[in-house]
Amino acid sequence: VMRDLADGIDTWILLEALMSPQAEMQLLDTAPGAGLSIGLGTVFLWTVLAALALPVLAWLAGTFLQGGVLLTYRDAPAPFRWRRFLWGCRHWWGGFLLLGALQGVAAFLFLLPIIAGALVAFTSGNALLGWLLLALALAVNLVGLALFEWTRVLAVTRDSRDVLASLGRAMRVLI
Repeated sequence: VMRDLADGIDTWILLEALMSPQAEMQLLDTAPGAGLSIGLGTVFLWTVLAALALPVLAWLAGTFLQGGVLLTYRDAPAPFRWRRFLWGCRHWWGGFLLLGALQGVAAFLFLLPIIAGALVAFTSGNALLGWLLLALALAVNLVGLALFEWTRVLAVTRDSRDVLASLGRAMRVLI
C-alpha cells in the first residue's frame, strides 16, 4: 500500500515538505503537547550518551582481555584453557587499567601540544611546519604505542603485576 501511495511522488517533494518552516516548527517545538520533539530529544540524548559510553566500554573490555591473550601467547605450546585465560585476564586487569590511564595522560601531555601546534601552523599559512609537526606527532605516537605494548608484554612474560617496573624495562628495551 505504501509503495502504491508513494508511486509517482518525487523524493524532492517529500524533502521539501519536511524542510518547510511549519514542519521545522513541529519538530523543534518544546511545548508539552509536542510529543515528536520530546521523543527526538530523548533519542538524541541516548545516542550521545551511547556514543560517549561505547569507547569507554570497549577500552575496558580490551584492557580486560589483554592479560589473557598475552598469557595464552606466552604459554603457546600448551593447549588453550579457558580457566587459565580468564585467570590472566583478571590477574593483569588492574595493572593494565593503570597503564592505560598513564597512556592517556602521556598522549594528552605529549601529542596534544604537537597537534595543536600543527593546527596553528596550518591556520597561519605555514603548511610545511604543520606537516613536519604532524610527522613528529606520528613518530611520538608510534614510539608511545610501542613503549606501552612492550610494557604489557614484559609484565606478562616476567609474571609481574608491577606495571611501573615493566614500563622502566620497556624503556630500556626501546632505547
